[in-house]
Amino acid sequence: PISYRTSLVLYATSLALVGVAQASLVRHVQNHPRLRAADSSEELAQIHRRAWAVPCVCGLAIALSWVSQPAARIALLAIPFAVRVFEGGLRRRRFSLPKEP
Repeated sequence: PISYRTSLVLYATSLALVGVAQASLVRHVQNHPRLRAADSSEELAQIHRRAWAVPCVCGLAIALSWVSQPAARIALLAIPFAVRVFEGGLRRRRFSLPKEP
């Protein structure tokens, strides 16, 4: 029904706007050296890439909502996977304990 599509589009649009705001904020920090640590440029670039995952997936979900409601909902459920892909791939993260002094 159309009411499901409307609610999905409104939800996806609000999520996409939050993602765009986050990406804009990170870009602002990247462009102002006084706001960031000297060694944080790669980390900020990774956060910026990751921030664009949500708007991209939400745009896909909005487009899919005109074709298939279940596919659009599945697309929204895929946001965590897309974040990992945009972050730089599906490589495993290695966690190490800090060394004792």
